[in-house]
Amino acid sequence: MFKLFRQPCAQKRLAVLGCLGFLLLWGCASTRFSSEPPVPEPPLCQSAQQPLAGLVFWEPRWRPDQKDVPDREKAAAQGIQAFFKQGNCFQNVQIQQIQAAAPLATNQVVAAIQAWASQTTLPLRVLKIEVRELGPVLKLFASPALLDGGTEVVLDIRELNPETAEDLKRFQVHWQNGGPWVLKGVAGLAEDMETALKAALLE
Repeated sequence: MFKLFRQPCAQKRLAVLGCLGFLLLWGCASTRFSSEPPVPEPPLCQSAQQPLAGLVFWEPRWRPDQKDVPDREKAAAQGIQAFFKQGNCFQNVQIQQIQAAAPLATNQVVAAIQAWASQTTLPLRVLKIEVRELGPVLKLFASPALLDGGTEVVLDIRELNPETAEDLKRFQVHWQNGGPWVLKGVAGLAEDMETALKAALLE
């Protein structure tokens, strides 16, 4: 009797665990994108009618309690390099990282712009990208599914005047991919950064 009583309980636990594993593997992921103010039109990347040279400054601007900063910065750098080196945004591009603790002075930015402009005959567009968030998110009891997860990217993007380094345009984008029962780690963060930049600058 004892064995007959315990067998259904064990089977029930296995069934519940199996169902949970299935949901974690097959959670329904969706992508959301927002911009405040709206993304500029036309996009900041070049068009077929006007090839451009680009100078891209980027810097991390993490919140004070941000975890795993080196891994996130490495993923951000990889994603930014992958996006701009494809050649879809700018025909020629130079990328420079700025450390948030010691941002470049305006005259240094202008000097970098002038140096890059002297190396190309194409019209020059200068961008500054601040990475505010890049990482996995997990929210418990956020929906009837009890668990919402995924990854998110938050960027503050500016177009700078090539002569003065002053802001011409500025907007903040929020890219998210995830949903109920979706669990994502840090392995795909570079690809997430690349996709978020595509939505913000190219589409």
